[in-house]
Amino acid sequence: MRPRWAVIALAVVVVWTLVVLFWASQPLTDNVPVGTKDAPRSVAVSCPAPWSTDSAPTSNPMPNLEGANRPPCTQVHRQAQLLLIFDLLVSVVGVVLLVRVLVRHTPDDEPVPPAAAASAGV
Repeated sequence: MRPRWAVIALAVVVVWTLVVLFWASQPLTDNVPVGTKDAPRSVAVSCPAPWSTDSAPTSNPMPNLEGANRPPCTQVHRQAQLLLIFDLLVSVVGVVLLVRVLVRHTPDDEPVPPAAAASAGV
């Protein structure tokens, strides 16, 4: 008999993966620090989703911010990509382990009762 907890855990991992993929397709916001040390401020820049085709600088150039300490969207894209890769790796490992648990507990692996084994000549 298959363990019920493993089936529920597998469903949770699949739902989690779908939520992560939905999150990865959403645009991001980057707060870019601009200004001087005496008058610091930040500007919110809307960044395309890290995995969309709009994330390439050639198809969607980022705004040129005067006094920006770093280019916009590069850090949030890198962080989002690393987080997505980590989440997907955890999901794949979870699915593989849970499938192994489910396959290992198939009805074919049930032990044969001694009376049936004796009558079958085993």
